[in-house]
Amino acid sequence: MSQAPRAIVVGAGIGGLAAAVALRLAGLDVWVLERAPELAEVGAGLSLWPNALRALDVLGLGDRVRASGVLQATGGLRRPDGRWLARADTGEVSRRFGDVVMLARAELLEVLRDAVPSGVVRTGVTVTGVEQRAGQVVVAHEGGRETADVLVGADGVRSAVRR
Repeated sequence: MSQAPRAIVVGAGIGGLAAAVALRLAGLDVWVLERAPELAEVGAGLSLWPNALRALDVLGLGDRVRASGVLQATGGLRRPDGRWLARADTGEVSRRFGDVVMLARAELLEVLRDAVPSGVVRTGVTVTGVEQRAGQVVVAHEGGRETADVLVGADGVRSAVRR
């Protein structure tokens, strides 16, 4: 019996967790390495536009995200004094392309975390380097080295993977 290909995702934010869900659906054995000591609630609210919701539907998570959020009809940017800089009526977008949903970033992260089995996300693991070898990748971190067939860098602007 052959072993499933292994993927390592570096970063347990929205992109990293969504990638982990997708890779698991494709049949890969996935580990997510996150440098933070724990998965904390960070950020504020966000709007998910129709394309993002369709991607979450493919992952089997769209309905749960819609249930966690609220449909958005209008929005925009305001100056500190409250005056509008730009306004958007998403009603027409919703009619033509699908829902726009607002929810707290923490709620989206919870939906994504719940979609991966316990033990997949490993916190407190700082990646220190990446090396490609003969069709595989070796990920070095403070606790050792891991070998995988696929590597996804979702570790932000100071990415160890991107270097």
